[in-house]
Amino acid sequence: MGYSLETHAEPSRIIYIDSRDASTYLATTINGQPLNSYFQYILKEDLVCPANQRMLISLHSATIPYSFYNVRDGVNDIIRVKIDHVGGGGSSTDIDIPRGNYNSITLAQVLETLIPASVPETITLEIDFDPDTNKFKFIFSSTTSYVYSFDFADTTQPFANLELGFRNELSQASASQVGSNYLGTITSSNVADLNGSIHGVYIRTNLVSKSTLDSQTGNFSNILERLPLNVQSGGILFHDSTGGTFKSIIDLRTINIVTIRLTDERNRILDLNGLHFQLAIQIDFVYAKKPIVAPEGANSENRGLSYSVNLSAGEESAQRLLQGQQRFQQEQEEEARQSNRRGPGRPRRVGRPKGS
Repeated sequence: MGYSLETHAEPSRIIYIDSRDASTYLATTINGQPLNSYFQYILKEDLVCPANQRMLISLHSATIPYSFYNVRDGVNDIIRVKIDHVGGGGSSTDIDIPRGNYNSITLAQVLETLIPASVPETITLEIDFDPDTNKFKFIFSSTTSYVYSFDFADTTQPFANLELGFRNELSQASASQVGSNYLGTITSSNVADLNGSIHGVYIRTNLVSKSTLDSQTGNFSNILERLPLNVQSGGILFHDSTGGTFKSIIDLRTINIVTIRLTDERNRILDLNGLHFQLAIQIDFVYAKKPIVAPEGANSENRGLSYSVNLSAGEESAQRLLQGQQRFQQEQEEEARQSNRRGPGRPRRVGRPKGS
């Protein structure tokens, strides 16, 4: 359902915002640097909604660099490796993966060096990636017999299990002797998803509050738009409203501050690693046509109002059918009331003259 933008309503406005022009950055990186992806912009001229009209917001266009990483600090940068000794004892080591953009080959190369260097036991590691199954195979080797495990069971930890193709559980393998060494092999239980922590960029703003639902919370959210990752890392995410866009009602009567935040699907702020982005936000105006009696205690400014809308052919047909059903029901109720007013008595037969 789209809103009808009437010619006599207030003309539409476009707010062009560049993150480098932010009035205030509202978050910092772990190194204390401001995050360009979360900021507040103060308008020098207030945008005021005329009386009897409401404002609608939509994303007109966007240009966002794909400069955020698929392995991020505090999001998906930990691997927990457990090595149990056959005679008892062993070790459990949390290994930090350096943040960055990895593919299957570069991630395997990093882990082949990082894991043996981090655990107290003397081991070697070979990692193979099967492009046909999209799964990793970890082949541990040592001169001592061990039981090797990846422990991703703690869901509160920022584990990289999705990127490596593992569930939130313990994946274990006992070593078997091959020649003078003992080998233990662990294979991904699921398909590896190297973008497991992010599949789209969510643009959030303080101007949206009651038009989009977020499945993570089950509540209305401040999501303005979602942009899919349809380019490779290092490219640019573009958006334009040529094909139409969703418009959200703005509850405010005056806009003087705009807050913008870029997040992943779990509402975690993205780090563009120093790069900036640009947005164009469109503000449209519609008349509130039919005042509806508001419930007691409702805010007079936000009491139920119906808006001018465009209905598709199917919606119009359904609406006409509903109106016909309502008229039929009203006629039946009116006939019943007339019958009750006549009171009890001999019913008049069809075709019998009145008064006979």
